[in-house]
Amino acid sequence: MKLYLATSSLNIDNILSTESVAPYSFYQLREYGYSSYLSLDLIPFKNVIILFSGIPHFEIYDRDHDSRPVILEIEVNEDVNSLKHIGEYEGIHIYSTDTIIRLSPFNTRLLFFNHQDLNHARLSCSDSLTNKLGDRFLFDLCHTDFDLVRLSNANLHINDSCEKFDQKVLQDNRLNRIKGFVFGYYLGISKSVTSNSAKLLKIQKRIYDIVATIKNGGGYGNNSFFDELGQLDKEYRRFDPSTLKCKDLWEKTLNELGIQSEALNQLLALYDVNNVIKTNFMKKNGLMPPVSLSQYGLNNIEMYRDNLKSHTKSIVEEDQKTQMSSFDVMKTFDLDPSYETCMLAGEDHDSMIFNKFIDAILWHGIAPTPDTLRTDRFNIATEITKSAKNIWESTNQKWQNSSAQMFMNELRQNIKSFTPLDINKQENVILKSIAAFVLKGEDFDAVVQFCEDNSYSNYSYALALWGATIGYVKMSKPIIASLTKYKSFSNTYKDIISLLYNIESKGELPYVEEPIRVEPQPVSVYDGDNDSLRIWQNGIRSYLDQLKNVPKKKNLYPPLESAFKENGDQMDYAKFFAILNDYKEWKTTKGEPIKAWKSMVEHFCPDEYSNRFGSVLQSSREKVHQPKNMKEKVLDFFGLTSGEDNSQEEILIEENMPKNVSSSYPSTGSFLTDIDFLSTNENSVRLLSACHSDWNKDLSWFIDAHKSNSTFEHYKNKPQDNETVIRQFVNLKKGRYKRMEDFLRRIYKL
Repeated sequence: MKLYLATSSLNIDNILSTESVAPYSFYQLREYGYSSYLSLDLIPFKNVIILFSGIPHFEIYDRDHDSRPVILEIEVNEDVNSLKHIGEYEGIHIYSTDTIIRLSPFNTRLLFFNHQDLNHARLSCSDSLTNKLGDRFLFDLCHTDFDLVRLSNANLHINDSCEKFDQKVLQDNRLNRIKGFVFGYYLGISKSVTSNSAKLLKIQKRIYDIVATIKNGGGYGNNSFFDELGQLDKEYRRFDPSTLKCKDLWEKTLNELGIQSEALNQLLALYDVNNVIKTNFMKKNGLMPPVSLSQYGLNNIEMYRDNLKSHTKSIVEEDQKTQMSSFDVMKTFDLDPSYETCMLAGEDHDSMIFNKFIDAILWHGIAPTPDTLRTDRFNIATEITKSAKNIWESTNQKWQNSSAQMFMNELRQNIKSFTPLDINKQENVILKSIAAFVLKGEDFDAVVQFCEDNSYSNYSYALALWGATIGYVKMSKPIIASLTKYKSFSNTYKDIISLLYNIESKGELPYVEEPIRVEPQPVSVYDGDNDSLRIWQNGIRSYLDQLKNVPKKKNLYPPLESAFKENGDQMDYAKFFAILNDYKEWKTTKGEPIKAWKSMVEHFCPDEYSNRFGSVLQSSREKVHQPKNMKEKVLDFFGLTSGEDNSQEEILIEENMPKNVSSSYPSTGSFLTDIDFLSTNENSVRLLSACHSDWNKDLSWFIDAHKSNSTFEHYKNKPQDNETVIRQFVNLKKGRYKRMEDFLRRIYKL
């Protein structure tokens, strides 16, 4: 069921970093993420979430914080989130739930009333380190369906209590660790390679270090370096998949031709054409020749080093791509429905041993944190060693004087006294992963580097332990971004959602654009028109249309259009008017900007233009501003004084008054019969003109649409009292006439 939740932009990072929204009281007892949640005054409930079947309109008045309205559109799964139907108001159904709603880009959109709030929210997401998938949630503009203020005054009974509160909070905390465990294992899959590739990676890094040492020595090194370089080069080619594949294909081809391999190799070597023939063979069969020291010689070892690094990287990436494409979430994990444990589903020996370790370490044991790993590493290693002893004995494996016992004791000694620890001496992949976790488990990069340095092929066990220790919410955006680059991520993420929440996700994973540029002034947006550049340009054209007493006005339009073309698709007011200022038609005979240009800059971007291009407005501001008596008159009407901040009320200069304003008709007391009053009252026209140049068309259409003979169905059978009608009008066309609301409420005494 698609439902809507009203909240504040101050909660955006909280919601998207945890990928959930919970009743207010849950946040104080969470062991992860934010410990608080900003409730709306209109929805003051602590133990339940309130949801609506339509989009509510509301405003937030917060002088201390930059808090803006946000609507979450959520596809709520009623099998997972039990809903209570509270009632119905003006066709809108109201529900409550005392459960945590899990969010994902597949089931959630974030809706806003204007571009500025949308940009503000998206930018805050892009700045957050823990907001891992914020750029995958859709951000959109919306129309509202009802007024939340009126609904809050309705007599609706809401039971503000949560059943099994402690149990739900406990499960929520467990889930964060389990989600971290699952994503940690998934990250490990993305880093894992074959055992051959792990060896190649280690050899390549050693070659890199040797070449760097020789280079630092001015290109000279002792013979031992060059000898080691030659040995490493041979060893590298022995494990290179290109070499192995070539050998297999070479032998197969010779068998098909009935040629003895040993005799042919002797013949090729005799005539010194072995490398030439085999290189041509590889090229003909589409195989990449291996990088070898003999290709470059000792005089070009830097080129050899760089190409070997690129070659190794391509091998590793191909391995990782294969690992990622074959990763099956549902076949990998066995999750307890109460989130008490999450085990590996495999029945192999390694999975069995690892399950026993994580049960003892994570789910029913010491459960270390990044902080305790830093400060109490030795004691943690001791407890894990005790667990290892119990595991070995419970699986009928010898512990006393075994290689496992000696390895764990050496690990503890390494932590306590910094004695050497030979990781590669241990063959058991689980014990090696335990060692990586104990030594480096507080930091993701440190774990990965340790595994690379010690030629690990499987990173999943170590990173799963790290993930459960840190929890999903604390994982950073760059870490998760390393997963999202894979094509398989969307389907894998769906499977993780299904595993953890028992929710089926549909559709493709969206990818949202970079934040829209925030303009100095709001841009009016027409319904059904997404061409923001055209709207931006029309705003400037409309303003020029309204200016009175402009000499040779018709001559200004051609250069205006030329300036639009020169400006391209940018929507930067200050830059545009700097371009326009270069056209001679927009200058006086003395080369100064004409009055119309100054008026437009004053209206659209006075401070920004002065800051970027210098102040050219000082001489004109006194002329451009309203006469003092007019300003005082307007301020008095709105109940303001000249010392107050009036930035929220845009007061048009006298030049911008439409020509049809004359003496005002008296108000009839009803909005729907007041078209003469609204069209001629000086203050009404000023505000309407500030909202849009075609306000008279919109106003006439709106009033006609409410008449009984109108063919427009939307307003039929709806109340026509001033409160309802004014709310409809100010929200018309995405809130185009919002700034009229205070004026209309004063006129009609609401």
